[in-house]
Amino acid sequence: MRQVVLGLLVLAACGPKGSPASPTPASTTTGVTTGDPTCPLVVEGTSIAAEDADGGVALVFVTTGDAAAVRGRAQHLAQVHNQRVVDGELLKAGCDGCMADTIGVPSTATVLEVPGGAKVVFAAKDPAAVAELQAQARMHANHLSHATGSCQMAM
Repeated sequence: MRQVVLGLLVLAACGPKGSPASPTPASTTTGVTTGDPTCPLVVEGTSIAAEDADGGVALVFVTTGDAAAVRGRAQHLAQVHNQRVVDGELLKAGCDGCMADTIGVPSTATVLEVPGGAKVVFAAKDPAAVAELQAQARMHANHLSHATGSCQMAM
């Protein structure tokens, strides 16, 4: 029952998936487009980098655009990611292809404000999984750094 309720919460948090071919501007002043609400990269001018952290890894999002929008999406990313961990198991976020599904190692996410953006720190639930978590985040950050304005993986 708990998994069903959490699954419904995750589905509601992700919302409908926008069309990647023709995003609709949510605001003409912020450069933010609709789509994945857990993806800070949809904010115009945003870049991503991965940094190893004690017990895990951080994804750092910095923008030349709307830093508040990046921080809001980073908060949502952490919230949805944290809702995915139930009884030590990682559930699918319920939003196909959303940023919250990129980290596949059970972990807890927290958000820190950095100049021009946000840092989402993922701490592994199992200390033996730290290296896997770090490698996974570096791989995703590398792929996503080539996906301008999207959290869709560019290969």
